[in-house]
Amino acid sequence: MLPAKKVFDLIKSGDIAFVDIKFCDLRGTWQHTTITAKRFTPEGIAKGYGFDGSSIKGFQQTYESDMLLRPDMDTCFLDPFYE
Repeated sequence: MLPAKKVFDLIKSGDIAFVDIKFCDLRGTWQHTTITAKRFTPEGIAKGYGFDGSSIKGFQQTYESDMLLRPDMDTCFLDPFYE
C-alpha cells in the first residue's frame, strides 16, 4: 500500500496519468471507474467521485442512480499494469 503523500507526489511528478477507483458491488463483482490523475485530489476524495449506480446490479434504479465513490487512501497501490 502507498501512503497518501506518496500517491500525490507520484501524480505531481507526472508518473501517474490515470487513477482507477475499484470496488466490489453487492454481488461481489469487481467494478471500477477511471479518472485522470489531475482530478484525483484531496478535495475530490473528501467529496467523492460521482458515477451512475444504475449500471451496477443491486445498486440503485435509474431515477435514483447518482452515487459517489469515496476512495480509501489506506488501500492505494501502484498497479503493475504495464509490467
